[in-house]
Amino acid sequence: MSEPSIMQSDSEIDATVEELRQLKRYIKKLEKDMESLTQKIVSHMKDHEVLINLDGEELVTYQYTSDVKFFDAKKLQAENRDIYDKYMGLRPGSRRFVIK
Repeated sequence: MSEPSIMQSDSEIDATVEELRQLKRYIKKLEKDMESLTQKIVSHMKDHEVLINLDGEELVTYQYTSDVKFFDAKKLQAENRDIYDKYMGLRPGSRRFVIK
């Protein structure tokens, strides 16, 4: 693997990166708050599937989904390595944006 190409930022980009960091922290906090509120509602619903308000309007549903079939590649690899290797492909990598 070759050395990464490096570019120097300027004060405007530094400020933009910092703003993005703050937004990511804010989003993380909002997601945590959403999870907490969701858990509070689910806890209240117990085993019931529909929550209605005092006027009888549906507010929330909490229902099981149908079972889903999936392909177990790890099991195929473990039990039939030759077949697994025969059908393995290589996809080119992609760029990934990471805030440090």
